Amino acid sequence: MAPSAYCTYEDGSSGTDLPVGRFCIHTDGKIYKSIDGDCQAQGTQGSFLFKANGNFYESITLDTSYTGNDSGLIYECKDNGGITCSQVISSSIVVGDNKYMYSCDKEGLCSKKTSVNPGYYLVGSPSVVSEKSYLSYGKLLKCTNTLLNICVLIDTGTDPVTANDNYIDAASSDNIITCPGTTSCYSSAHGASATEPKYYIDGENKLNIITCNGSGCTLSPGSQLQGHAYISGTDLSKKTMIKYNGSSAFVTEVITEEKYYIDGSNPKYLITCTVSGGCFSGTPSIPSGSTIRIEDDALADDGQKITCSEEGCISAKSKNNKIIK
Repeated sequence: MAPSAYCTYEDGSSGTDLPVGRFCIHTDGKIYKSIDGDCQAQGTQGSFLFKANGNFYESITLDTSYTGNDSGLIYECKDNGGITCSQVISSSIVVGDNKYMYSCDKEGLCSKKTSVNPGYYLVGSPSVVSEKSYLSYGKLLKCTNTLLNICVLIDTGTDPVTANDNYIDAASSDNIITCPGTTSCYSSAHGASATEPKYYIDGENKLNIITCNGSGCTLSPGSQLQGHAYISGTDLSKKTMIKYNGSSAFVTEVITEEKYYIDGSNPKYLITCTVSGGCFSGTPSIPSGSTIRIEDDALADDGQKITCSEEGCISAKSKNNKIIK
């Protein structure tokens, strides 16, 4: 399509007039409407739903006066020294003090919602990140329950987040939201399953751990018991551990040598880490002829040992590899 006396589009060989009443978006970021004898730029900022109506789309302004439940494509138009528009994809938009929300899938099809899931939503139209496979977003919607009208909009441009934070993606149980910088976030598949869950530090409260499995992600306080830790879901090589810093938060630590931890999600499991193979959690193997297994506690610097038996693993002071009782 090129702005001219008539809206036109490329049909593979030459420009063809766009029928009256249809819309198109030009490479200049503007939306144009084909009217009788003219190709008219739509000069208003706001959010617009394009609803299929026969052979063309009709435009609906999404504001507080809108009471319909239509589905369609949504474009956000902003005034950045001139009106430019971009499509909302794989995110949501909220209207009028959170009166209602539209969630859009990866194909750009959007549907209206008046209730939400607890967690965070990516909001607004995305930006393309050079040499990255994801789209970046500058706004988050924080929801603490199912009531949309009490959700809080976070604009990372004016209220920066902490780099490398993670949040539960309330729009998709298969995804986790990651903010690689202080002003941008993206959503990606966490890849967890029932047999291999993944763990993340909650971006809002660093004392909470996000646990993702085959049915979604949940939030709960992390275990602060001595020796307890989690394999971080942010590292595909499984060489990063989540541990309590002893005072106020969970932090990550990259392993540089063979180490042992108690699994914070299940103290019957022992986490074994090697530099070459990464970290794995499982039922500890007990040496033949013994009833316990003793390993150095990776999180202790005072000689504490991890002792595992059929009942599980604990960390305690030790002397000559015997637990002091």
